[in-house]
Amino acid sequence: MRGGLVLLALLGGVLGTLATFLIVFTTGAGLIVQPAPYRVPPTPGGTALRLAMVHDVLHQRYPQHGPAWQRATISRTRALISAAGGRRPLDLATLDAFDDLAVALDRSGRPAEAIDVLRRKQSLTPWPEPRGQDDTRAGQVWYRTHANLGTVILHAHLGEALAGDAAALVAARRGVEHLRKSVILNPGAHFGRERWQIVVVERLLAAAEQPTALLEADILGLPLDGAPWQKGGVFLLPLSKDLAEAIDRGQPVERPNEVRSQVRRVEIGEGVPFDEPTLGLLGMWMLGGGPNPHSALALGHLMEAARQPRIAWAAYARARALGDRFSRDPVTRDALLAHCAARQAALEADLGESAATLQAEHDRELALGLAWQAAQAAREESLYSADDLEGTRLLATDTAALVTTDRGPIATPPGPEDLVLFANRLADPSLLAAGALNGAALFAWLGVLTRRRRRSAPPG
Repeated sequence: MRGGLVLLALLGGVLGTLATFLIVFTTGAGLIVQPAPYRVPPTPGGTALRLAMVHDVLHQRYPQHGPAWQRATISRTRALISAAGGRRPLDLATLDAFDDLAVALDRSGRPAEAIDVLRRKQSLTPWPEPRGQDDTRAGQVWYRTHANLGTVILHAHLGEALAGDAAALVAARRGVEHLRKSVILNPGAHFGRERWQIVVVERLLAAAEQPTALLEADILGLPLDGAPWQKGGVFLLPLSKDLAEAIDRGQPVERPNEVRSQVRRVEIGEGVPFDEPTLGLLGMWMLGGGPNPHSALALGHLMEAARQPRIAWAAYARARALGDRFSRDPVTRDALLAHCAARQAALEADLGESAATLQAEHDRELALGLAWQAAQAAREESLYSADDLEGTRLLATDTAALVTTDRGPIATPPGPEDLVLFANRLADPSLLAAGALNGAALFAWLGVLTRRRRRSAPPG
């Protein structure tokens, strides 16, 4: 009989463990909600990714100054530079004015003039060669200048370089060198834009010499046949409560690399955390050349790797809408458009939604973003007048007031997509052991009780 009680206790222990597991799992008891590991920024003090940012950039839901702001900036900065006259050395405010003027000219579609402005700055104040990160105010001036000059050179010459113009190709490579110097001075600025801008431009320049390169991999180097573009698995570990709260508050954390080692990696080189190229592409889109199909395609690949099928579908939709800019070669262009369509079809099956439903949702969001940006440009025009060419009133207006309407701010609030759930107590040996012991004790007690009842029952 003792053997029977042992067997009953073992059975009770197994059932008690399973019951404990099911209770915790089905009720959510013991679940831990913590920020995803990419909420720790790639560089100290830099910007951390939120997936809502990708959605918003794809749908133009971000602040973007209009023509009035650029005209006012051009007038104001030219006046500041003129006021400096022959004074040497130039003060930091005047040095900044050169960069602000160049950026405004570039965003007004005048990159050649922007190059001239920055070359003039160089002739007036020789730029020191960067030797490493410099946190001083002066160091940031030279970071900006190298980053801006590299960008405007590319805006001026990249199109001709991709068309095979040898002189433009040489100029574009000079632009890349300036970007390299900016990364030395400030690798985390603008979401790490310059670092990934170098990768993108080098991929495009390689495609200029070998057009089929764009049919093998996107502008980041992610292979077109590589779905879901993940490099290795991801094993997530629960964070301590203090660490999770610090990440939520955007505070620096100790040993950030340990947390970031858990960020999902993608097939670029030996594998890189997916948020790094994502942030770089967002920075290029918002702060550089604006929407383009190559960036949208690469964002689609990255979002598939991040298991965000809805955002990925929207990225491919944007790439298709901009698809006439994929390549001057019709074969390459048609192949990339077909790739986007095929990925959308796969995502529709994954989501269980029709193309028409997803397209309607995407069109609504894009129309909302474009309307918001148009409203910002209109507000800026209303604050700019002919009797105030330097835009004193406009440029003094808080940008937040220009991008907020009666429907609230333009940005989408971050949601649960940036959280990770852990059923942490399921892995707690003490909890499972308690369930096993309770089950074993219950079944053993039932066995003893049954045995006593049998003994006390009258003979039949």
